[in-house]
Amino acid sequence: FDLFQYFFGTLIIQILFSIISLYFVSHWIKKIEKFIYLKKILGYAIPLGIVSILTASYPFIERNLILIYSSEYSLGLYSIIYKYSLIILMIVYSFQIAWGPISYSIYKNEDAEKKFNTVINIITLIISQAVLIIYYLSDLILPLFFGDKIVEMYTLIFPLSLALALQGIT
Repeated sequence: FDLFQYFFGTLIIQILFSIISLYFVSHWIKKIEKFIYLKKILGYAIPLGIVSILTASYPFIERNLILIYSSEYSLGLYSIIYKYSLIILMIVYSFQIAWGPISYSIYKNEDAEKKFNTVINIITLIISQAVLIIYYLSDLILPLFFGDKIVEMYTLIFPLSLALALQGIT
């Protein structure tokens, strides 16, 4: 496959699954007869829509800024390191999925604040250790894929992993 065929195939698959999904959820979609609550809903929907658009456009803006102020080579290095550093987000997301229901079940307890502080301290320690482990294991993992061709990328691993960790902790 060349690149065009890959993206074209991906587009066809997405269209196919969208049509199938619409078919299966069509009985839940109802036509709205009265727009009584539209003003109330728009008060919440507009800020959430703006936040969603900004969040979705963040990777595009980030990569364009790198491309504007640097080169395609630097953008490629950044992409490689970013994908490698996403291991941190696997840890963060697994914690967030597990912690959500637990936090809702204990937030009314008297000692909830103490438990929340203990948990944030523990998860911060775990994620900090994971950042260091990912950084130190990069000397073993990345040469398997790239050899010694790209030496510059080792300087980006720690700051990018740390940034993703801090973003996940918040």
